[in-house]
Order: sequence, then C-alpha cells, then structure tokens
Amino acid sequence: MPAKRDDGTMKGELMLSHPFSLNELYSNVSFDFEKNVLTCLADGPECFQRGMGAKGKATTGVKRVYSLTDSGNLQYDMYLAVDGGELVHHLHAELVK
Repeated sequence: MPAKRDDGTMKGELMLSHPFSLNELYSNVSFDFEKNVLTCLADGPECFQRGMGAKGKATTGVKRVYSLTDSGNLQYDMYLAVDGGELVHHLHAELVK
C-alpha cells in the first residue's frame, strides 16, 4: 500500500472493466484523508480501451469523486468527456446510511 504523502493524500491506480466493452485505467487516483474524498481521473484517450462490441461515442475522459458526508452517507459524482470534448457532470448518487 502506498504511503501517506506530506499533503495528506495517498496516490494509487484503478482499473475498471465494464460489460459494455470498455476498460478504464485511472493512473491519477488520490485519497484525501482530511476530507475523506477519493478522486479518480482518466484524462486522455490512452486511458480507455474499447472492445469490438463497444457502441456509441468514444469515452475520452472520466473523473469519479467519492466522498463521505457529515452524516456518513457515501456520495458519488461522475464527470464524462466523449469524442475529445471537455469533462461535464454526468451523474450524482448518494448511498444513505
């Protein structure tokens, strides 16, 4: 496990595989211990692998942010870029404790 850095964060990597024929590699992952926030950023087309069954627009960027609220709920926000565009807010969810 990586060591906690002086700025209060821990760095890592994340790989996600989806059943709709897409793999995502997040080489920019950090956890902020003070804020209880996990941020995962895949910010280029080299971070995505499309299978032969993939349909629709090409994913070219994703940012995922997981955080704990003061009441202990888990919040999730996802930002998505397609076909070389900018990251835009795509979805929000909250898991109530």
